[in-house]
Amino acid sequence: YEYSVLEDGTIEITDYYGSEDNLVIPSEIDGYTVTRIGFDAFFGDDFTDVSIPATVTEIGPYAFQSCSYLTSIVIPDSVIKIEYQSFEDCYELSEITLPEHEMEIAPNAFNDTGYFKDAANWRDGSLYIGNHKICGLYQYDVLDNESIEITDYYGLETNVVIPSKIDGYTVTK
Repeated sequence: YEYSVLEDGTIEITDYYGSEDNLVIPSEIDGYTVTRIGFDAFFGDDFTDVSIPATVTEIGPYAFQSCSYLTSIVIPDSVIKIEYQSFEDCYELSEITLPEHEMEIAPNAFNDTGYFKDAANWRDGSLYIGNHKICGLYQYDVLDNESIEITDYYGLETNVVIPSKIDGYTVTK
């Protein structure tokens, strides 16, 4: 592992050079507590299973992106933030367990995973993992307090009817 020491004396994993099929991320490295999985730390690695320690509170951008063989993940209760594209393009990732508590999850954290592409995981036009609404069918920018501009579509349908309102906002673009 490569890591950076954070201001609070804990560490962020920044890279991994192993080849385990079932990766167990340690809670401590060289006497430092692991609290963050950093930007791109495990990008494209080939493990099928990963265990994240209960010391980790944040999973950074692209942390596990393109881990094509990863099939399931259990996020420990300690995690309070999952940043953008953390698990994107993990095509085989079909089982995701998140803590019950409220947490910050980027709307594109799980894009293009097996879970994302399974229509059974979409309810009322939104992707849910447990009680967490991850994203809606549409990504949008709020233009003012009443209207939005749609910037992306996450649905699986090819014939799309754009709604006049989303989340209480009027769609203008």
